[in-house]
Amino acid sequence: MNNKDKLKSKLAWFTDDKGFYIILMLCVFAIGISGYVLYSGPDAANSDDYDISLEGGLPSSGEAQTVKPQEIPEADITFKDNEEGPAEEEQEEAPQPAEENKIEDEQGRGEAAETWIFKRSPKYTFPVSGEVIRGFSDDRLLFDETMGDWRTHCGADISCAEGDRILAIADGSVSEVFDDPLMGTVIVLSHEDGLESRYCGLAPEPAVSEGDSVSMGQEIGCAGTTNKSESAMAVHLHFEVLRNGEYIDPMSLKYE
Repeated sequence: MNNKDKLKSKLAWFTDDKGFYIILMLCVFAIGISGYVLYSGPDAANSDDYDISLEGGLPSSGEAQTVKPQEIPEADITFKDNEEGPAEEEQEEAPQPAEENKIEDEQGRGEAAETWIFKRSPKYTFPVSGEVIRGFSDDRLLFDETMGDWRTHCGADISCAEGDRILAIADGSVSEVFDDPLMGTVIVLSHEDGLESRYCGLAPEPAVSEGDSVSMGQEIGCAGTTNKSESAMAVHLHFEVLRNGEYIDPMSLKYE
């Protein structure tokens, strides 16, 4: 066998057995290299960036692109029917008895306040129609025209005409009727809450006697000129008020 026949024989062996598999592996390797170059080259990278950033616009040259995941807004779910419904019903029904109680309480307080006012701050009738010509003073001295000196004044002098009606300032009883050498004819009335009223310088023979009951506005006597301690003044009523034995300003009372 010559050399040419030997070569053909070797090629036939290589092709029939191992040669076939070697050629197959070379083809697979070539295909792998081609795919790697195709997808990892510069053109492939630019293509990927372009696909990813379609919504945000085209990427600028030489600038890396970062794809941020889209944020999903939090859902604000409120079950109004289950949460607010019962509360609204309670608000509509509950105030009704509360309002009624409030009205009753206010009425009760109003009645109590009204009762307190009438008990603690009663109104009185002014004893005679006239003006105060000399007021009350228990802490400072006033000049007395009749006596010609300075002294305190424990009452109020109210101008009037001789014979004018003198009235009880409130309901009460006559505790004293007497003639004083200086103050003249005096009537003393006792009232509730420790109040006492004195009417001085009246005309003789008053209209009431000791032990009589009197009502507010009832006539108890007439204005006179028996008050010698204040005879230098015009005709007037010397009016005094005491509470629990202490002199108070007669004008501090509330008169009708």
